Amino acid sequence: RPVRFRELVEALHADGARVFVQVGGGSLVGFVNDILVGRSHLAMPVLDPRLGGLAQLRRLAAALWVEGLDVDVGRLIDPGVERKARRTGMKLDLSTPLARMSGPLDVGESTLPGLDGAPDDDPVAAEFQATARALEEARRDVLAVWRRRRQAEPPPRPRTRTFRRTLSMELDPGLLDHSLFPTPDGWHRPEDGFPVVPMTMSLDMMMRAARELVPDRVPVAVEKVRAFRWMGVDAPLELDIEARYDGRDLVEVELGPYIHGRVRLADDYPPAPVAAGGPFPGEEAIEESAEEMYARRLMFHGPAYRSVKELVALHADGVRGKLVSLPAQGALLDGAGQVFGYWIKDQAMTDRLAFPVMLESLTVYGPEPPPGTVMDCAVWVRRFGKVQIRADIEVSSNGRVWAFCEGWEDRRLENDEDMWPVIQHPEEHALAEPIPSIPGAAWLRRPIESQWVRDSFARRYMGRAVHEAYKEMAEGRRKIDWHAGRIAAKDAVRHLLWARGEGPIFPVEIDVTNGPRGEPLVACPYVADLRISIAHRDGTAVALVGEGVPVGIDLERIEPRSAGFDDLAFTPEEQAFLPEGDGRDEWRTRLWAAKEAVAKWRGTGLDGDPMGIRIERVEGDRIYCEGRGIDTLREDDWVLAWIIGEDE
Repeated sequence: RPVRFRELVEALHADGARVFVQVGGGSLVGFVNDILVGRSHLAMPVLDPRLGGLAQLRRLAAALWVEGLDVDVGRLIDPGVERKARRTGMKLDLSTPLARMSGPLDVGESTLPGLDGAPDDDPVAAEFQATARALEEARRDVLAVWRRRRQAEPPPRPRTRTFRRTLSMELDPGLLDHSLFPTPDGWHRPEDGFPVVPMTMSLDMMMRAARELVPDRVPVAVEKVRAFRWMGVDAPLELDIEARYDGRDLVEVELGPYIHGRVRLADDYPPAPVAAGGPFPGEEAIEESAEEMYARRLMFHGPAYRSVKELVALHADGVRGKLVSLPAQGALLDGAGQVFGYWIKDQAMTDRLAFPVMLESLTVYGPEPPPGTVMDCAVWVRRFGKVQIRADIEVSSNGRVWAFCEGWEDRRLENDEDMWPVIQHPEEHALAEPIPSIPGAAWLRRPIESQWVRDSFARRYMGRAVHEAYKEMAEGRRKIDWHAGRIAAKDAVRHLLWARGEGPIFPVEIDVTNGPRGEPLVACPYVADLRISIAHRDGTAVALVGEGVPVGIDLERIEPRSAGFDDLAFTPEEQAFLPEGDGRDEWRTRLWAAKEAVAKWRGTGLDGDPMGIRIERVEGDRIYCEGRGIDTLREDDWVLAWIIGEDE
């Protein structure tokens, strides 16, 4: 398996380690220097082939002593002697008698120390004075350069600046190819697809803000990135970018309430390390092409962000591919995330939809390559959890790393085998199932428990305008039932049209509104006169659609009800249709559902007067109200009642 050396070194440095000693041969010292470039550390090997064994240890001890470590060097000076007491220092042999300094020597503008009592012709005194003059001249030169630079370039100081950028479909048309939800080709409401800013574009905006705030430094890394919410551009977005420079090497950047991180600066890009993304042991070649991946909508991206050029090989712990640099901002690294996403969709049986939410660090070793450049991509999956999946990602060219993402984390979003086809191809699949015994009806049988999943399908089914109204509704059972009813209504219409031979139909092509009395109205570009009825309960919903004729449907759960309910809902004559014993709850539910279905068929609702609709007789599963037959059906703990056609 890949060695997690980078993570080890970063963790050690974060815990305070500053000295890294390599025992033996190899290139680990170079790797440490590449990882910690620009940060305080010492990395050195013990082995130096130019020196003997003892000299190697002395060299190491000297280096550690210089770094401030308390090194016991006694046995290195006199090996073989067992020392009884530890010394606090090393005695140096100067090869000359100890000379005491006293009094200054006047050398130009400075004062230099002299040698007390030394004769004028003493060679040690003469050499000392010459050395002192040379030191003073060097001091003056350094001080002069420092003063000139300080006057010309004041030292960097912490500073803050706010940048504003307007993001929109018009100003950033490439983002239309980063829309989360598919819509019909040429759709007149592109905002229904919910175009969003990819996280990789956000990373690029952070680095650009840092470069503008500190123009004399180079952004070489983005760290501690956390994304909190979608940055949608379905409506123009005025984004405030807050950048705070610490005066040294870091710029904290916040892109509004959406995402934040910190950019690390350096004088230049670090040397590019050798790429590690070779074949995985036991990997299998991927037969599917990148074009097929996009055609199957395993990725939602349009042409501007289709930066995966080739899917190379797959392994239980990772995946390899090839990318192509595209002009859209963030497209190249977004392609790396897509390669990671391909692995997730291949390995996961459920919850296959995942989006990036976190990144520990992105290190770049040069500017982004020009459009058309083909790059290698390798992904090492480090954690495959129920909710979060973490990986390290390397993008390289010609054997050298261009960018390395450490701790790229995707969040898995709930979806199952029934939802997944609708997510991929909503124009061909539906959440609500047709009811074979009720032509024109569809039933969303399973409640959608997750609020995020409900919100996602609300946007996928309803488009932006209706979704905005949906978001304003108070959270609770009414909102959940309304959501389920709208899905069932749109799917009922689509099932009807598909049965007639119509081709692909997206949910957003069906409009469901309400009339003046609250009755549901439906419209679509395929049929001029559609009528619809909706019923919902406990997060499930049914809908019935008819062409040119009124319809009514109701859905009720079979459950015990009190005798008081019977007195409020049914006349004494109607109560006579209720059997005693175990079947009473079922038939009480059938009679009530029949009244509700008739009220919806009329377009009036019960209006608080259930006895205003009279049940006349019961024949099998059919209940007659005022000369009309209402069909009823029991499925598990539910009763459905429906009526179709003009008033006779």
